[in-house]
Amino acid sequence: MPPLRPRIPLTACPTNFRDLMEQCWDERPELRPSFPRIKDTLWKILGKSGENIVDHLIKAMEKRAMELEHEAEEQTRQFMEEKQRSENIIGQMLPKSIASALTKGDTILPDTFSSTTVYFSDINGFTELIAAAHTPVETIFVMNTLYNTCDTLIEKHDVFKVETVKDAYLLVSGLPTRNGNPLRPVR
Repeated sequence: MPPLRPRIPLTACPTNFRDLMEQCWDERPELRPSFPRIKDTLWKILGKSGENIVDHLIKAMEKRAMELEHEAEEQTRQFMEEKQRSENIIGQMLPKSIASALTKGDTILPDTFSSTTVYFSDINGFTELIAAAHTPVETIFVMNTLYNTCDTLIEKHDVFKVETVKDAYLLVSGLPTRNGNPLRPVR
């Protein structure tokens, strides 16, 4: 005492199945449903067909398995899309070699560089140029032309764009990919 019964989570099966199981476990045999009543109850739950109950249950389980497989595929697809978005963001924020290593799970160790160039620019007349634009579309056109031209040159010359704010650029060359001729130490 009390009678040993398996624990069945509420989410393990539909409520009407659970109720039927509990009725079958009743300690008073006269209150337990008969086999014909069990069969009728199952047919009400599952729907009556020309097949036997076991076949019907197997089909119901197969259908649920297919639904779960579809849900898993959908969640995997969403995960992969989110992973790709994250990799794209990292790729825009960091140099390609660093972003690639991080997305692979590699450790990035601190390093020293004997020769690098850090460049900070501010475009003369930018504020006046933007102020001369008469419409928002003209402003966007001017800014897109400026950014596209600068980005093309940056990519062409093996430079990493650290930051861009309005017309100001912070660029680095020789870091993290070494390039050019390192300076020889003066003796």
